[in-house]
Order: sequence, then C-alpha cells, then structure tokens
Amino acid sequence: QQRRILADEIPRLMALDSAIRQHVAARNSTGGRRRLGVCVTGQLERLEVDSKADRLVRDLRDSHEVDVVLVVANGTANYVNKNSVASSRAVEAAAASNRARDAATLRNLFMRAGAARVVVDTEPQWSLPYLRPQYVLHLDKPMSNKALANRARSHVRQWRSLWNCYKAFADLGRRGRPYDVLAKFRDDLLVFDRVEALHNPAVYAGRAVTQDCLSWGGVNDKLAVVDAEVSYKFFTLPLWAYFFDNRPALDRAHNPESFMAKSLATGPVLVQPVSWAVLPAVSSRTGLDGSTCVPLLREKIEKNSACVPRKCRVLSIFLKRACPRQVGTTRASAADAMEALARNMTR
Repeated sequence: QQRRILADEIPRLMALDSAIRQHVAARNSTGGRRRLGVCVTGQLERLEVDSKADRLVRDLRDSHEVDVVLVVANGTANYVNKNSVASSRAVEAAAASNRARDAATLRNLFMRAGAARVVVDTEPQWSLPYLRPQYVLHLDKPMSNKALANRARSHVRQWRSLWNCYKAFADLGRRGRPYDVLAKFRDDLLVFDRVEALHNPAVYAGRAVTQDCLSWGGVNDKLAVVDAEVSYKFFTLPLWAYFFDNRPALDRAHNPESFMAKSLATGPVLVQPVSWAVLPAVSSRTGLDGSTCVPLLREKIEKNSACVPRKCRVLSIFLKRACPRQVGTTRASAADAMEALARNMTR
C-alpha cells in the first residue's frame, strides 16, 4: 500500500521538476528576487520557530520570495538519542508550549516575518512504515531487534517528511515563478547567524550543501540548501530508493546518513559539505526554565569541533545558550565545552 501511494504521487512531483528545469536555463539571465522554499520537518512538539523565522525568512525577504512548508507531525515528542534531552520536565514544557501553537498561529508567525506563503502539515506520520530487512540488519546500534525496527521506522518517517515537503512545493509551485533554491531544516535546529549558503547562490549552484560535521559516514541529514535544479532527486531519492531500489550498495548502509549518501549518489546528486559559518545551525532543546538551549555533549564537541562556531560573537552566544549540566549525563558545562573545543582545535 505504501509503495502504491508513492508511485501515485510521482507525477505530481515530476511536474514541479519539469517546471524548474525549464526555468533553469533562463534564470541566470533574469534579475530580481529569487524564489526560495523552506522545508522544516519533524515533530510539532520539538519545533523551534523564532530563529527560523528570523534567519530563513526575515533576513531573506528582500532578496527572495520565501515559501515555508512545515511538515511537523502532531503527537508526543520523540528523541532518538535519549541522552541529549535536557530533562523530561523540559521536554514537557516544550510540548505544552508548542501544542498551543496551532496551524494558524504557526502560519501567522512566519507570515509576519515576511513569508509569501506558509503550509502547515500536521498529519500523523505512518505508524508502521515498511521495514527493508537488510537495512534493519545493518544498522550500527547495539539494540534489540525490536528497537532496531523502531529506529528504522523513524528513519523512513524522516524521508517521508522530506518527500511530503516536495509534494507541498509542487502545489505551491503552480503559483508564480518556479523555485530557484530549496532548503531543509530539522524541527529542533537553532539558526544562530546569517545563513550565507542562502545569500550566495554560487555556494549551492548545481548541488546540495550541508554541514561538514555529524555526517557519521554519510551526509549530515539535519539541514541542507539545495539548488532547485537537483531538488527533485534530493527530496525524493532517499524514500524512493528505500522502497524500490534493490542495489546491494544501499543495503550496506549502516545509518540514515549513509543511506542518504548512497541513495543520492544514484541520482547522482552532488552533496558538498560546507563549514558551520556557511550553515550556522545546531540542535536545541527546551531548558528547565522553558528557554531554548543547546545541549553540549562532551563527546560530540571533542569529536566534531567543526559543528561549533568560530566567530567570537556567535561562539559567545552559543556558549551562553548551553543547557545546564544534568546529573548522570555526559553533558558539558560551557567551560567544559570551551576546554574540549580548544583541545581539539590545537591538535
């Protein structure tokens, strides 16, 4: 049934791809504002809004016509990596806050920032996505079979959300000029600074760009800026490959990042890693006082210092937004984080 749903939706998605391709040849010779589609995927109860409205809409509204698509499932917030959650009370505080934000409220928040159009999709995610046996068997987490199956289903839901974003853009694309660039950001990402990748078309021309950290043997799948010319493949290939492509190379993927990299390679879609300064965003959580904070996990900072800002002004804000240390976790204090970062940078 899920295969039939995807196959039936393909013509709708290809219509947008065709319009974009016809537009590509002429767009470099035309001036004026470009058209940007911002896709935010995940869960309503984890959704961080303010920095996205500021940096992905307000900062770009003069140079871009910005459409925003939120594919954020309603329901209980779920975090795959449990030790990165600030606390159960904090998660509940975030959940209560976001439950109060219905579709109309979210739409108004982005419209006030300058968005041209906003779509809020809070439809339930697939409860039991198809399990591709070899993918589940090769996942690199030491878990029970049941836990691995649940983890794989979570990955499929992520790719389905990406697909649904493009489906919404296909509908929006019937109005106005075709898109020049699309961007994908995960629900909990906090955008710290001006997103240079979106202000400079040369950065993403003919490719997708994502952060050069937390790729785990593949590509960082939390965020990307994608030239519209390759957006159809970027937004649809991971899910399509999972359901329909039986090439053995795909079955050797050991996590969602590596599966995404392998599926995009079949396109092919060039994915270019760029520095944090070009895509300045980091995962966030809601702190005990209800404010948004950054969970500074010591092991992630030491192994992935590329995911930490270098600009003094931004680094200062980053460290001030650190979540408080929690008993029994490996979360670092701001001082611990600075020390770990300094050690890594001087190696």
